Amino acid sequence: MKSYYKIFLVIVIPFLIRLFTWCFLSRIIPLSNYDTFVYLPVGSRYIKGILDHDVSVLLLNCEHPPLAKLLIGLSIYLFGFTNSFNASVLLHAMISSIIAYFIYLMGAKNSERKGLLSWVLFTFDPFSIHWTISWLDIPMLMYMTIGIYLLYYTDNKHRYVPAGVMFGLAFLCKYTSILILFIFIMLSHLFKVINIRYSLKAIAIGLIILLFNPQFWVGGATFAEVVAKNRKVGNLSYPIISFPLFNNLSFFWIPSYIWCFSSCNSHVLPLVTPLICFIAFIYKKVLRGSVGVDYKALLWLSASLITLSILPKHYVYYNIVLIPPLALITSEAILNSRKARIGILKRIVFIPASYMIALSPLQLIISIMFPTGWWFLWDVMRNPHVMGCYSIIAFIISVIAFTWGILFAFIFL
Repeated sequence: MKSYYKIFLVIVIPFLIRLFTWCFLSRIIPLSNYDTFVYLPVGSRYIKGILDHDVSVLLLNCEHPPLAKLLIGLSIYLFGFTNSFNASVLLHAMISSIIAYFIYLMGAKNSERKGLLSWVLFTFDPFSIHWTISWLDIPMLMYMTIGIYLLYYTDNKHRYVPAGVMFGLAFLCKYTSILILFIFIMLSHLFKVINIRYSLKAIAIGLIILLFNPQFWVGGATFAEVVAKNRKVGNLSYPIISFPLFNNLSFFWIPSYIWCFSSCNSHVLPLVTPLICFIAFIYKKVLRGSVGVDYKALLWLSASLITLSILPKHYVYYNIVLIPPLALITSEAILNSRKARIGILKRIVFIPASYMIALSPLQLIISIMFPTGWWFLWDVMRNPHVMGCYSIIAFIISVIAFTWGILFAFIFL
């Protein structure tokens, strides 16, 4: 009976926290959300079309697969008699609580303490709570997390079958999951974490399920049309370097350019640079044998960050996929540091939140005053004709924050 009671609390507490945040705190604190004007009406249209036996409606917003939007539409149909936004928040709060439960199970494979600490780090993480309303990313993350748990954290001989089904459902939520899982599997093979046969079988099952995406065949649609729509909205169009001096001659893109100068990525650079340094720090400690870590979680985190690094777009809420593996790594680092009787200052370094604050103090200050502060700075920077000298000041602030992060990494790591 105690185990059922614990499961109940592990699922219900994250749900209530997220629901409270959006029902009450959002009235006091402005919490940002994106694409509300797209996914809520499109999800509703999907359900209405299906009820009217018109599946061609699924071609709306065909640059993304339909499953997450179908879930949104279903939540609005079931709970949104008065407010479609609140109905969708209710759905995403449920999904986030399921993710919290599987994070607990992953950590508990090592020890009960790690399971509970991992759960706490995810459940009470402000970024995770804030971006509960990441419309497509949260359902994608749920299916990915369940699939990774089944494939890497259970011992069932045929675990690749249900894991593959979960991967397929993740693919049907957002195509980004394909790249994350493929890189994760390659890294797992490289570090010999699991037999690659199981991983490839799971991916193959997922891709077969993806083929059932009706957007590929409903109403004469083709895969090429879906690709063309993604290219049109910039999901596949990498930014290119151009120099007026050479009459706008374009050069091939490089990932570092995407991070530094892309209109979507530069405002998140101060946020992710400390995390990149933190991962490098952990790898350094692991390779030296001075710290134990959950390799599966570390490779999962690495695969997620590599994927975000090479995407043509990188909005702040995309980083939600980093939180589950980061919670697992951080919990183990904290517990290991206690066992090793490491001093309090060194122990704090193991906590990513504290580490990120140390790397970029301006990030903390701006985040407290204005949650989307870096985005605001970028808008000021790219509009010098309107903002004048304020544009230069914003640029200087960003350069200082970024430079401080690099210097900190070189000096202390």
